[in-house]
Amino acid sequence: MIKKLEVIGIIILVVIGLIWGGFEIWIRNYADGEELYNKYQISIQEKNNFKARAFLRLAAKAGNKNAMWRIADTSLFEGDKTNAIFWYKKIYTSGEQFALIKLGNCYVKVNEIANAEKYYKLAQSNKRIQRTANYELLLLYQQFNKQTKLTQLIEDILKSKDFKLINSLGYFLTKDGKHSKAIKVFVRALKLEKNHIIYNNLANCYIQTKNYSDAISYLQKSLKLQGRSYQSSNIKAKLADCYAKIGQIEKSINHYEKSLYNKPGAGHDSNILIRYIALMVKLNKKTECLAFIEKLEKYESIPLYAEKSFYYDSINNSKQGELYFKQGLMNKKINGYLNVSKFYLKTQQYEKALKWSHKFLENYPEWASKFIIEAYCGQKKLIQAINFVDKQINGVNKNYSKALIYDHFKEYKKAIDFYIKASQNHQSFYNQIGDIYLQLKNYNKAVKYYSNAKNFDYKRLRKAYYLQSKSQEKIND
Repeated sequence: MIKKLEVIGIIILVVIGLIWGGFEIWIRNYADGEELYNKYQISIQEKNNFKARAFLRLAAKAGNKNAMWRIADTSLFEGDKTNAIFWYKKIYTSGEQFALIKLGNCYVKVNEIANAEKYYKLAQSNKRIQRTANYELLLLYQQFNKQTKLTQLIEDILKSKDFKLINSLGYFLTKDGKHSKAIKVFVRALKLEKNHIIYNNLANCYIQTKNYSDAISYLQKSLKLQGRSYQSSNIKAKLADCYAKIGQIEKSINHYEKSLYNKPGAGHDSNILIRYIALMVKLNKKTECLAFIEKLEKYESIPLYAEKSFYYDSINNSKQGELYFKQGLMNKKINGYLNVSKFYLKTQQYEKALKWSHKFLENYPEWASKFIIEAYCGQKKLIQAINFVDKQINGVNKNYSKALIYDHFKEYKKAIDFYIKASQNHQSFYNQIGDIYLQLKNYNKAVKYYSNAKNFDYKRLRKAYYLQSKSQEKIND
């Protein structure tokens, strides 16, 4: 009886194999890679995951680059390093040079530093991706403590006549918190090219070092080269913030207004408008503030419900504020509401953040819950935060929310337990667990969790490897 069942099972598998093999042959004969990739996209829209996976694999085998990229990137994200490397190599051999960068990233994940360096160096020879390759090598040498190679690479970049390459070095130093060194590098880049991005990067360094006068000078130079664009709007907002910091309030107001008055129909940045309203109310310029908001509404032909509600709340007219709040919810204008909550949290006005976020909890529970939890954490109210989660949130999100709360309050054992529960055996929150072990200076466990995270972040892993090697050096000394 058992032998008969085994034979039947083998026959079934053979039949399935023949059907599938025939399907693949039919596909290869009658459809090219592009057509197969279109079928994959249609299957995704139809939410037929089985068909989608099949068409994606077949499209990749037929040489469709979009399909190959999708499989490779998904494999890297999900931690399937072997499959990711296989497909990135196929993409590279098909002529896509950027796959070299991705191959380097894959080898970082498996701690094969020599291979990672090899592919980044291959990428260096391609002008189009040279800057990215250099940036990745800078990170690699820094985070794996290859000081001699790091120094040599920095010297080579500084000898270059490519201002963009030197600018990327300045950006690297900025990210590393070395603002004084970054300023010197950006100044060197400016000698090669007077570029608005470099001026802006210099200004950002001076803002970080609280040298607002020099920041203003470079922002103005950047603005002259920008013209009227979305980027120029952001620069004007930065100028407004800098002028406010040095007490030149009228100039600050003027630049906020110029920033918000962009191209008609282009929209405004709600965050900038909220900062402007807060400043005007603080200066008791209520009439001018409301007049500007109404003028901006007409200019853009967009109702500013959330911003008006924020304005009326700020001047203690809660009745009018509530009226605009409800109108905005009816018209599903959510971005302004989110930005007001963010503003209250950023300025540590936690009670106002709670009150504001509770008002749209029913309509937008996911966003409102996030802000309410942040506000309770800001107030150091652990019990209230946990009680809110128990009452309002269900399923995986409940475990994740509790993990975030315990993480904030540095109750790491509980945080790790809830991150693991929230992951549900899919390693979804292993990066967060790795972050905790990094804080606890348990670098071996940090590496373990980062390496196995579903949403792989090679920069986190690099940092853990670097700290692990530094720790080992101290033990050996």
